[in-house]
Amino acid sequence: ASELSRLTPAKIFRAHTRRINSLSFSPDGDHLLTSSDDDTLHLYSPLRGTPAKRLPAKKYGCSLAIFTHSPHSILHASNHDKGAGVGGGGPAGAAGGAGGLDAHAIRLLDVHDFRYTTYFKAHRAPVSSLRLSPADDTFLSAAHDGTVRVWDHRTTRPLGVLHTPGDAAPAVAYDASGACFAVMYSVSENSTGMNPRQLVKLFDPRNIELGPFLTFEDKEPANANVAPADVIEFTPD
Repeated sequence: ASELSRLTPAKIFRAHTRRINSLSFSPDGDHLLTSSDDDTLHLYSPLRGTPAKRLPAKKYGCSLAIFTHSPHSILHASNHDKGAGVGGGGPAGAAGGAGGLDAHAIRLLDVHDFRYTTYFKAHRAPVSSLRLSPADDTFLSAAHDGTVRVWDHRTTRPLGVLHTPGDAAPAVAYDASGACFAVMYSVSENSTGMNPRQLVKLFDPRNIELGPFLTFEDKEPANANVAPADVIEFTPD
């Protein structure tokens, strides 16, 4: 805390007009990416302290934006369903219909050409978590439909799917090596939704059909006034 108190901002960017809902650095650290409820993505150059590019995403909005292993390629989830026929600034690419799988699709954006190259359609509710494997081109998505899906961004079909019995949207994370991933979700003891239990399950990405190889359960007494955790992280080691 004492170290943080001595830090002062070197630059403040005020490009977004509404809440910033995600922030990500490129693999080489040369770019910073933000997405916002104002339906835009922004790229910045941290080394120069300057804005680099504005990328509108008006039709379905944007959230959970992350770089792939290339600094020129971005994955992001939708933020709302505005339906078909809404114009106003957005990348080129195959257009999808209103609602359904299109509304909750994950999109792969080519930053250089400003166009969507791939749509990953399977979730039937908003995506709640999106994580890239540190080991290869696969990534995880979790959504409010209670599913977790494993993808390879070179193909549009999921490599695997997990169904959670939870009452809240699951969250996912890879460990630093990409050798395993965690799925966190909460379940209630009864139909009232009170006193939820939180579970964390670890999976081998190569054998998800075998189920979790380890499960943790939060044994602390539930607090009805505190929402269940919705983000999970591994330490770098």
